[in-house]
Amino acid sequence: MTAKPVLIVATHVLPAKGYGGVAVVASDLAKALAAKTPVTMVASDASAIGPSVSREEAARIAGCGVYLYRSRLQKKQGFGLAAIAVIMRHVMRSRAVYICGVSTAPTTIALIACWALRKPFVLGLHGGFMDVHMAKIHEKKPLKALFYRYVVQPLGNKANAIHVMGDAEARESAQYFSKPMLAAPIGVSCKRLVAAPPPETAPQHQTNFLYVGRLSPEKGVLPLLETWRASARPHDTLRVIGSGTGGYADAARKLMALDDRITFAGEQPREKVFEAIKACHFLVLASRMDGAGWENYGLVIAEALALGRPVIVPKGLTWDDVGPASAGFVFPSNRPGLAHALQKAAQLSAGEYHKMAISARRLAEASFDVDRQADRLLAALFQTAKPASMAVSAAAPQGRAT
Repeated sequence: MTAKPVLIVATHVLPAKGYGGVAVVASDLAKALAAKTPVTMVASDASAIGPSVSREEAARIAGCGVYLYRSRLQKKQGFGLAAIAVIMRHVMRSRAVYICGVSTAPTTIALIACWALRKPFVLGLHGGFMDVHMAKIHEKKPLKALFYRYVVQPLGNKANAIHVMGDAEARESAQYFSKPMLAAPIGVSCKRLVAAPPPETAPQHQTNFLYVGRLSPEKGVLPLLETWRASARPHDTLRVIGSGTGGYADAARKLMALDDRITFAGEQPREKVFEAIKACHFLVLASRMDGAGWENYGLVIAEALALGRPVIVPKGLTWDDVGPASAGFVFPSNRPGLAHALQKAAQLSAGEYHKMAISARRLAEASFDVDRQADRLLAALFQTAKPASMAVSAAAPQGRAT
């Protein structure tokens, strides 16, 4: 008799485009788990850019059986009436369930199904309960705030564990849940993503910086552009990959157009992003600098480290180990701190940079390899480890008044 699989329920799955790192994490996690145990995935076929996702391509990328339902309207939420029957059927057939995200159509249905069918599950928050996000919900979406408090939180507290990407997310999310916070920063498979040789030119002669992500306030894009323009040398370069809408994104594009040292590439496929990472000296993340929230993780940082590229990241997120590991620079989340880090990066000799690149790869292997973290998630799903050994923190669910 075929063993019952672990089920992953996600809103979006690769090759979907336009939905950030959660779709990438869902696919990479599926592939890592499938190497250890039978895995099935259910997701919408939605893609914000290009055609709908095909089942065959999603299954090839995820390395497991994938079942998609149509999401023609409300693609960002993965809404589709067929989701109810598909998810309920596969939850019933599963041994345990990993729910990738909160408050979308498929993740909510999965929560209800796991509760109704008494299936063990782990709920992956993926930034959904961080302070700034919750403040916006309470301010602008009171009905959604009620939904979080009276549906997502109570059902989430029936999970074996609450999965977060790091200690910062654990601290902010623990106030809403009584279950242990499992901090497992899922990055990329270091078996499949091989470190690349360093660029031929040493940083002290010309430093090539890279930013990958949305043109949005929580990414700190405008402070990054302004600080880089003021501190970079005439021959340094900055490549920006990503997209965004609204006034903030428009302001970023206008600022980039003023400086011929900056190249804006727009949205790019994942393989093209990998090529850009290999061509740069440093990947930069300036989250926390715009007073509008910050990253719970930043998957592209793990990708850069795995490819052997040092990173420049703000203090207080998932990446504080970058400094002690000599895998890049960690700066106080302000403009002088960022400027100092950019200048230190530009002073490295070829030998110093080569050592830092090796350290970057080692840090990825030790801390951000999805294949290693998959074992911890399996232990949480099947409760083969004591909660105390998994927990970063646990607190009584307090919620917030609405």
